[in-house]
Amino acid sequence: MSRQPQYTNREYYEMVRVYLLSNESLLAARRLYERESIPRMRAQGILNPTVPTRRTILAANQRLLDHGQFTTPNHAQ
Repeated sequence: MSRQPQYTNREYYEMVRVYLLSNESLLAARRLYERESIPRMRAQGILNPTVPTRRTILAANQRLLDHGQFTTPNHAQ
């Protein structure tokens, strides 16, 4: 079983940003993330950013809407 990548807050921010810029199209958001966000993050010093799955992009967005942060608070688990 493969281990899921851990993302930084910056990476989660980029996921939400491209999702909104893509009019909430997960497929378009993933392509935009790969085309624009990956080079931007590398230039900012994030060494190995990975392209998230559509499910990861949607989950990051939903956590931000539900909890106001990218991680699920302990009381909500």
